[in-house]
Amino acid sequence: MNKEELKNKLIARIKKNNEYGKLYIVSLKKLYKSGISIRHIFTPSRALIAFVFIVGSLQMLKDSHGSNGVMLLMFFIFIIISLYIKRKFFPKYRPFEPTLRNFIYQNNLYEEKNGQLLSEIRMAYIENLTDLRIIIERNGDRYQKISNELGESLESKLGIPLYTTNETIDYVEYVFRKFPAEREIINVIPLENGDMSLKIFDNNSINLRSNFSTIISGVSGSGKSTLLYGLIGQYVSKIIKGKHAKLYVHDSKMSDIYKHMVLADMPEHQFGTTVKDAFSMLNELLEELERRKEIYTNSSEFDTVAMDLDLTSDVLEPVLYVIDEYPSLLGLMDSKQRADWNKKLGNYLRLSRQLSMGAWLVLQQANADETTGISTGLREQLVNKIYTGSEITAQSAQMMFSRGVKELPKVMDKYGGLLSIDSKEPVAFLSPSFAGDINEILQPVLVNASNNYKKFIKKC
Repeated sequence: MNKEELKNKLIARIKKNNEYGKLYIVSLKKLYKSGISIRHIFTPSRALIAFVFIVGSLQMLKDSHGSNGVMLLMFFIFIIISLYIKRKFFPKYRPFEPTLRNFIYQNNLYEEKNGQLLSEIRMAYIENLTDLRIIIERNGDRYQKISNELGESLESKLGIPLYTTNETIDYVEYVFRKFPAEREIINVIPLENGDMSLKIFDNNSINLRSNFSTIISGVSGSGKSTLLYGLIGQYVSKIIKGKHAKLYVHDSKMSDIYKHMVLADMPEHQFGTTVKDAFSMLNELLEELERRKEIYTNSSEFDTVAMDLDLTSDVLEPVLYVIDEYPSLLGLMDSKQRADWNKKLGNYLRLSRQLSMGAWLVLQQANADETTGISTGLREQLVNKIYTGSEITAQSAQMMFSRGVKELPKVMDKYGGLLSIDSKEPVAFLSPSFAGDINEILQPVLVNASNNYKKFIKKC
């Protein structure tokens, strides 16, 4: 057995593993106990052994076997001392507990007097396969004020990257990743896929059975376009009862996304570049929304979405309106058109979730300017927020996530960013990358979806 194997064996003997998903309390109380209780040393089995040793030693001394009795008694005393030293200086521990107890001690998150522990921060942790969750209770004590300010210090102490922070009235939860998540590499996009979720990074995805309306923001060169193409490719591959998820695209600058729609020979009414095109598509979507609303109201089903309705003569596939360079579109409108647009788009977004419809607004910088930005009313309906880039401005942080820059997680790299799904706490992510030429990977799935759209247009 080499030194490394011996070391691991010794560690294994004193280390007590955590049970995944179980809550463990972290406290300094044990450190303030005066000593080890006799019951910790003398378990029933140990008490029986001790009794035999003592009786045997006394009997040997009585029967003129003094030296043997003394040796036996000394051996017994040695065992007792060894047990004490083991418990005192080599206690069994669970991973993270000593580190977190030390964190409480070093940061003065406790109060003591005359060697007695009076109070301490209420801390617990849950270990899972891929993450560690530190939970700080908010119970109105003096530690509550700093309960949401410990993320960076915990990250430094644990040596594990902080992934996200979840705050409630009762507690603050810090989530740390035990292993780094890897960037999604897109080698191929299946032509047809029945899974109604769009994977972004790690366990983060947009569920088409939930509100999938999204703001996608990021400066040029930050991976925003690659992310958008990957999501669009996934989206149009989704199929339900023979119909592909339906895509509408507006691109006022006639950039690459417009070219992709042209090359795929998409139905002409499903993409455009002018203000007239934008209104035409939105009006068509509003008509579809009213049709679906009537179908849903007349159905006998509850608590579901349109795509899952059990209809014999119709299939209500997901419908998505992607507007690239959104500020450019608004800039082409006069004040009357802009007011009409915000009203119609607002109505569409408010009613779209349950009817399996949604919109993605894509822009470089989120701002509060009503003439070139996303109005407050619309922003409230866009529950998914994705920001790409290594840095985020104070204005974008507030517009996208309603947070200050310092309250947001650290961005991983230049082609990373921050995202919030269904208005949950923002997390850091890495934008996906294509393993090969984007056109060669994306076009087949767009062409396949286009052919599917046309098949159903002809039937109508």
